[in-house]
Amino acid sequence: MEESVGSLAAEWDRARRLIREFQSRYVESGADLPRFVQIYLPNGRAAKPRPADGYPYEESYLLDNDNAVGQILEFFSSTKWWGQMAVFLTSDSARGGADHIDAYRTLLLAAGPWNKRNYVSHTNTGFAGLVKTIFEILHVPPMNLFDASAADLSDCFQRQADAARYAAAAVDTRVYDPGGK
Repeated sequence: MEESVGSLAAEWDRARRLIREFQSRYVESGADLPRFVQIYLPNGRAAKPRPADGYPYEESYLLDNDNAVGQILEFFSSTKWWGQMAVFLTSDSARGGADHIDAYRTLLLAAGPWNKRNYVSHTNTGFAGLVKTIFEILHVPPMNLFDASAADLSDCFQRQADAARYAAAAVDTRVYDPGGK
């Protein structure tokens, strides 16, 4: 990861701290990684610009989140656990956005060595389907009828893992400093 960006925004800085903690707690110590890890990155939507805090544009928050996700995936893909990982990224809610199909619809991105690349699932499911998929991966029984009857996301996976490392895209530092190079 590049160290020379002047004013790191919050998510990217949080991602770096998360990576350092995982490095120390699991990689260097040899401890087992938990079977389920949830990471919350709160800059998933545009907000009022705050140039002094590293967010000169409304979109800077979203790009900061994207950069953090890229850095975290790059790190995870370099660990011994990558071959066993499934990563799901979603928004905490649709927030009544003006989607062209449904105002309650949101996106789900899946990453990892078992996921089909460049694949778009057409499975009609919801959050219960995501929970069901996670439970199936962990071999945990459904909690209730909602997860038991939901459509899972098994169509997103391939039969063999592709253990290639993930490389995060280079950060365009103008996202954090419009006058920067």
